[in-house]
Amino acid sequence: MALSGLMAGFAFSFMRQMGPPPTVPADVDPGFQILAAIFEHFEILLALQMLVAALAIWSGIALLKLKAWARTAIEVLSWLALVYCIGLGIFQVNLWISMTDQAPRGGAPIDMDLFQFAGAAMAVVVIAVLAVPLWIMIRYLRGAEVRAAIARTQETDA
Repeated sequence: MALSGLMAGFAFSFMRQMGPPPTVPADVDPGFQILAAIFEHFEILLALQMLVAALAIWSGIALLKLKAWARTAIEVLSWLALVYCIGLGIFQVNLWISMTDQAPRGGAPIDMDLFQFAGAAMAVVVIAVLAVPLWIMIRYLRGAEVRAAIARTQETDA
């Protein structure tokens, strides 16, 4: 997450040097309006991402030391990441379908319906690739083994 934020910061600073973003017409697809709002507030979102990344790293280190608060923090962050992943995936599929619906169907060198389906299917696969590990993390964090290990550590520290 921190590396992603760092790379996004570099990309955003390069894009800024190219000039201000174009204005988005009011009658454009709602998905594009959301993207415009994201770019408008990108610095705030990037700072938030870096703060969450720092919290995740700090919590991860504390979880390795079997601190009880860290299990809860990592579980909450995992749930938030899962909701974000699924929500962003649904947004991307909707945006992809909306964009490809606007492409002319006649005279295209490819079957646009197949292209639309393939893009949406790839997005669903990416959602699954990202969501399944998060679900596994949540399952194990809520499991008896992790809770027992933390409880044993708290007993020996007390």
